[in-house]
Amino acid sequence: MNNILDQVRRKRDRKANVNQSIGGLLSANSLQMNLSAGINQFPPPELYREYLLKDSLSGDFVKKYSEIEGNADIREAILFYERYLTSGDVERQPEFPQHVCITVGATQAIALFMEYYSCQHPGSTVMLLGLSYYLFYECCERQQLQAVTIMSQEAGRIAPVLAEIEAALDTYNPELLILTLPFNPSGEIYSETELEEIIGLLQRKGITMLIDKCQLNELADQFEFININRVIERTNYSEHTYVINSLSKTRSIPGARIGYILCNEEFRECVSYWNELFLFSPPTFYVTPFIIDMVYRVLFLHWKKTGCENEIQQILRKFREQLLYCGGREMYIRHLKPILKNRDVMQDVMRFAQEIRENHDQVQLNSMYFSEAMGVRLESRTELGGGFNFCVRIRGWAAKDQLDICHDLLHKTRIILMPESCFNNNIVSDLEHPFWFRISAALPSAHFAQLTDSLIAYIDERMKDGSVAETDSNGEPLNLKR
Repeated sequence: MNNILDQVRRKRDRKANVNQSIGGLLSANSLQMNLSAGINQFPPPELYREYLLKDSLSGDFVKKYSEIEGNADIREAILFYERYLTSGDVERQPEFPQHVCITVGATQAIALFMEYYSCQHPGSTVMLLGLSYYLFYECCERQQLQAVTIMSQEAGRIAPVLAEIEAALDTYNPELLILTLPFNPSGEIYSETELEEIIGLLQRKGITMLIDKCQLNELADQFEFININRVIERTNYSEHTYVINSLSKTRSIPGARIGYILCNEEFRECVSYWNELFLFSPPTFYVTPFIIDMVYRVLFLHWKKTGCENEIQQILRKFREQLLYCGGREMYIRHLKPILKNRDVMQDVMRFAQEIRENHDQVQLNSMYFSEAMGVRLESRTELGGGFNFCVRIRGWAAKDQLDICHDLLHKTRIILMPESCFNNNIVSDLEHPFWFRISAALPSAHFAQLTDSLIAYIDERMKDGSVAETDSNGEPLNLKR
């Protein structure tokens, strides 16, 4: 008990000393003015809205308590989808993934994994590639692990290149590497070839790998889909790899708290024990749309690979057999059969995919608008390779001033920006150079443009009053006209 109280006190002290000037950045009440929210602010897909309503009217999923290991039917749907990613064939059962644990969003998946890892490797070093979600650092602090962040030294990059990763592995000798694909907050991504090369480095040292893929979206054809499962199988590294996913980001439902982690038997047993110990279980929410989503992804990927619909019924039959074998008869007959048997399934799949693509069209337009509108004010920005976040630097905004600038911006415009230190264990580094901050482009375009224009007006005002130099890196005057 004293250990827990010590952790609470340490966290309270950290909160008192760090980010005090930009408190409330993640407040739901501030979402409309948050350019860095990291939340998909488009409406949830029609599939989720339609079937949530039907689930609610039936009352089937609230008449009984949720299960310690999460809804069994959802679990089978996840395995059906994830194993298809690995094998590309519903008839073949690959070794990865062995098991899946349903969690309360990706947040609980991270917390549980870090608890499990710290039991195996107490006091070890954890290496995070690029700027990362604050909870990774919080968990390292809580479990007394040594967190090390590796960022690229190349211009316009945050994600380290292979040579930088190799050098860091030799320097710090971590036992765990954490990677987010696409990177959050920077939106960068590694190709499957680059990921395979990174795993090759880890294999030499037997380093465990945790991948967060919460913003990967196979339905968004604006980006190349990186099939992490296929790389894991190809490199035969599943024994040392854990993969976290969630629907919060890709389906605009963060409040539903739906997440999961692909894992081994030992980790699954640990999660079950912890949930039972604390009388806790993942919520039963969005059950039908979640399952349909998993099945539609498989159908879409198969159609994309083959270009035809000849094997659709075979895939649906295989899913039905798997679900019925694991006790999902009631779920299938009452909720899934009317959708998968009595409707034009591929038409629904294409409509679903089109919604996702249209949202990402707006993300792309917003990303381009931001760069064009900012013009020479931008020092640099990262490449948006997936998801909907990217990072930028503003000329003259020195890292040492990042908290003061964000506080002043919030006070004068009500706009919220999340600076680099929020994604780097509250560390302010490279004091004199411009700092990175996250831009989240998953907003309706008109609203995104309004926030961007307000930010530009603020930047120009700071230049006029002398808060920021009006020259570029070569000492030439900035032309602020668009």
